[in-house]
Amino acid sequence: MKYFHLACITILGTVVILLAACQPAGENQVSCEPASNPFTHLPDFEYNGGYYPNITITRVCKFSGQVRRGQFFKQEVIPDLVFCLRPNGQGWTIVMTDLADDNCEVNFSGLVSPPFHGVNPIFIDSLQFTDMDEESSHPDSFGTRGFNFVFNRVDYEARHNEYYCTMNNINCPPETGTGERRVIPHSRGIMTITDIRVWNPVLEEEIWIDDMEFEVDIYLPAE
Repeated sequence: MKYFHLACITILGTVVILLAACQPAGENQVSCEPASNPFTHLPDFEYNGGYYPNITITRVCKFSGQVRRGQFFKQEVIPDLVFCLRPNGQGWTIVMTDLADDNCEVNFSGLVSPPFHGVNPIFIDSLQFTDMDEESSHPDSFGTRGFNFVFNRVDYEARHNEYYCTMNNINCPPETGTGERRVIPHSRGIMTITDIRVWNPVLEEEIWIDDMEFEVDIYLPAE
């Protein structure tokens, strides 16, 4: 009977842990303050040619958070603009979206955050952190993630259509009807991973991120 009780406690404990991991992380306080454009010159390794913010930046909104394996993180930055971390298996995908998107599927960042092939900063994967010192949980070169984003679903759809036409070599008419394409405003955010714990229960097998703490700066135009 003693072993049965121990087994039940173990099973219930595992269920509680799994349920906790599936719950969305709670929102934290957002602090906004005046700011100028810090992206006038990016390091050479940034793949952002032609994708600098094309707006006048006047403020930055900041928040921090923590997320565990399999857990969503959602934070409304300004009304109807939401930052998400969407679980993707061994880590998360950075998503900017709106309040209508409960599952963070529509990503305002994906089509304006190069590179569009290879390793993209919006994808946070456990394999990127396997070379960390065993005695340290702090990330190194992958700790800072720059990502761009459009501001709403209308601009997302317009950018999506442009991308589709370009990739399929289709001469799509400009949405403005004037013969000129509309300039779609976009800005930039920076996510800094401040602490991370990578878990590998069996060597040379699956690796995942067990826990991650981070800070986010979102650069915005005037209200």
